[in-house]
Amino acid sequence: MSTTTLMVLAGVGIFLAWRAWTMRPVQERIAAARSAIEAGARLVDVRTPAEFAGGHPAGAINVPLAGLQGNLAAFGPKEGDVVIGCATGARSRAAAALLRQAGYRNVIDVGSLRNL
Repeated sequence: MSTTTLMVLAGVGIFLAWRAWTMRPVQERIAAARSAIEAGARLVDVRTPAEFAGGHPAGAINVPLAGLQGNLAAFGPKEGDVVIGCATGARSRAAAALLRQAGYRNVIDVGSLRNL
């Protein structure tokens, strides 16, 4: 094998190892979210009503990010578990931060709902 081929293979190996390492926390968070949902956590989809109507996980409620602060009662008690998701993870990340600022202690952000 040529030196160039070996360098490319080494680069690919390093990239794959890095990707596996960085995905570990996401996989752990998703596993925790699934367990929380099975135990009765509130599953909240923060996409728009139109996106929600196009399909959502069973048992999810829709609280769009745009109206989240005015609808905190939909999340239940602040001590309860809340699992947040959206299409790509950007809105769920913002929603999770807002909920934590509002005093919710057990918020799990799954990012994309496809992760569930």
